[in-house]
Order: sequence, then C-alpha cells, then structure tokens
Amino acid sequence: MLREGAVRVDGLPLVFTAVGAQSLPRGTRVRVQITGTDLITLEVHGRVLSQLDMSVPAAQSATEAEEEEDAAGLAAPISVAVDSEDAQAATEPTGTDEQAS
Repeated sequence: MLREGAVRVDGLPLVFTAVGAQSLPRGTRVRVQITGTDLITLEVHGRVLSQLDMSVPAAQSATEAEEEEDAAGLAAPISVAVDSEDAQAATEPTGTDEQAS
C-alpha cells in the first residue's frame, strides 16, 4: 500500500489504485483483485480483497518506503498528444514532382 489508494505489486514494476485501499495506512500489505484494464490509457483497476498480516523487517520496510515513493510517481496517468496537422501533411502530396513532357 502506497498513498492515496495506490498499491504496488510485489516483484513487478506495477502501481495502480485499488478501491478500498484509501483508508489503509501506508505500508499495509493487501491482497487485491484486478477488476479491469484499459489498454488505451494503460490503466489497471482493482479492489482490495483482504489485508495480509505479515510482519516486515525494519530494514526491508525502509528500503520499500524509498521504492514506494519512486513508484508513486509512476502511477500518474499517461497522456498522449497527437498533432493532426503533422499527420495530414505527411499524407498529402507536396506537388514537387513534375512530369516530363
């Protein structure tokens, strides 16, 4: 569990928000169910199924806290901008090819 409902998958570079994780304290280990994915926006949707009761060694939790801060920035939505004028100019003929008579 990271912050603001964001969860990080152990062993994978995957961070996403999960319904039900907003009220849990940071560092809580939870089991989540992935309820859907959006391949256009590259988002994963999930919900918390249960809280795992595992004690984490202090050294490991300090390292994970640093990784979680780095991973939290990766959870932001991805925006893709497409300039339609550039695409249109690339497909239109330029008129520079002259035919010989």
